[in-house]
Amino acid sequence: MTLYVYDGSYDGLLSALYRALQDGRAAHEAAVRARHVRTATQADLFADEVAVATNPARARRLRDALRRRTGSDALEARLYYAFLSEAEGWDRLVADAVLGLATTAHLDPRLDHVHALEALERRVRRETHRMHAFVRFEEHSDHSLRATIAPDHHVLPLIGDHFAARYPAEHWRIHDARRRLTLVHEPDGDPRLQITADGDGRTAPSPAENEFQALWQQYYRATNIPARRNLRLHVQHVPRRYWPYLTEKQPTDEPPPEPASGEPPEA
Repeated sequence: MTLYVYDGSYDGLLSALYRALQDGRAAHEAAVRARHVRTATQADLFADEVAVATNPARARRLRDALRRRTGSDALEARLYYAFLSEAEGWDRLVADAVLGLATTAHLDPRLDHVHALEALERRVRRETHRMHAFVRFEEHSDHSLRATIAPDHHVLPLIGDHFAARYPAEHWRIHDARRRLTLVHEPDGDPRLQITADGDGRTAPSPAENEFQALWQQYYRATNIPARRNLRLHVQHVPRRYWPYLTEKQPTDEPPPEPASGEPPEA
């Protein structure tokens, strides 16, 4: 077994896979691992490690080769979503898919790793769609808009275009508290990712923002009808893991409405 170690970037991943193909490794003979990730399996502990430098030209050549072999961009897009998923075992699925194509003319949709890649893509797409709805910007004293999220998957690279089109003339920042990364947008510019070692650099919300949040919370509570509450359905549409970052879910001085009979109290 040969373990190809890369720098953690997507181009680095493709460079590692390119090297494995260049070395003639089959899917069962190679694995890829980001440099910052500890060896996860017993087989990897005894593998020969090969450090692979990121090579954008090779990454591009692999993309082109996958497109020619499969006839579309679908597989390469699926690999990217798997990379962003950060799910356990995603790198093994990617290696199986890419290295398996070296000996077959197409990707067999009946294979387990193909189904698993499709499932990861659906999960990341669903998380991206939810972020479009659940990001809550605050206006801060420096006149910028700021939001904090902590998604299960690394969707910051996927949501920038949506908010750039929605707020093209605004300074805004979306901070991923789990990954300590911030998506930064300047007026009429392209969103860019930056690493933040000390939080999102947030300033204090403006006085007007505090008033707007109080009004929104008041409206949210006033339109609630206790007798028609269905907490189970509500959680399906708005999972609890998003609640700490939703304005309407923050505690206020007002008492919460009484739950309907048979319903658990809202957390």
